[in-house]
Amino acid sequence: MMKMLIPILGILLLSGCNEPKQVSGADFQHELDLRNAQTMVASEYIGEKNGKVYLRRRAMNPINPKKWNKEVWFTEKNNLDASFIERLKIDADPN
Repeated sequence: MMKMLIPILGILLLSGCNEPKQVSGADFQHELDLRNAQTMVASEYIGEKNGKVYLRRRAMNPINPKKWNKEVWFTEKNNLDASFIERLKIDADPN
């Protein structure tokens, strides 16, 4: 049983999410609203393209705290309130 468990765990740990993950507008907004309140998760708005808005999400790996699991989330722009999108753009502007 243990011999089978090790390769399965290895595959799960090594496989990453290469494709962006589509989420609801509510989940997208909730994730960014919590970005300063979480310690094991870091999220940041990374932009907008073709009617979709994107964020980068990093979560601490529970097995290896030195490793972070990385994902890109997106939602359709029309799933978000216009004022929320404007706030994201203002927060992301370095000037």
